[in-house]
Amino acid sequence: MQAPIGNPIQLKAHDGSFLEVQLGWQKPFGNSKKTFPAWNQFILKRTVEDRVKIKSRWNLSVLTVQEDGSCLFAEDQGKPNQEFVIETGDNAFFFVSYCFGRTLQCTPEGQVKCDNFNRLDWEKWQLVVPESEDIITVPALKGAAYSIVGMLIDTASKFLYP
Repeated sequence: MQAPIGNPIQLKAHDGSFLEVQLGWQKPFGNSKKTFPAWNQFILKRTVEDRVKIKSRWNLSVLTVQEDGSCLFAEDQGKPNQEFVIETGDNAFFFVSYCFGRTLQCTPEGQVKCDNFNRLDWEKWQLVVPESEDIITVPALKGAAYSIVGMLIDTASKFLYP
């Protein structure tokens, strides 16, 4: 079984919103529509030292965190503010900015940003397989698991890619 690194996924926020690229290269936002177009799909691209980039399938831009915590999709420049460390907890994924240590969140208004260090509801994300709507779960620690980007993935899970 292969983990979701390099495969299409959607990022679903705590309130059911999906991360989306808004109008090309601009700001990301949460969208509650249950559609699976390319601008709602992302690839987690492994970089170095167990870090990932969140890359748009639509225009190949990557989620970039600014110093003030705002986020935007921009051309991949290989900079640390375009990398995240994935943490797990409370049956959710948390994307922590490698550069600033702040956690990616989606506010109730649909604003996506990295401006605090919390691991609460607004910072929780689920990974959803496009088209099928299967949710990639945060598995319990089992023997049939392997490490990827600081998290354990159950290799027998039906939610992973074959």
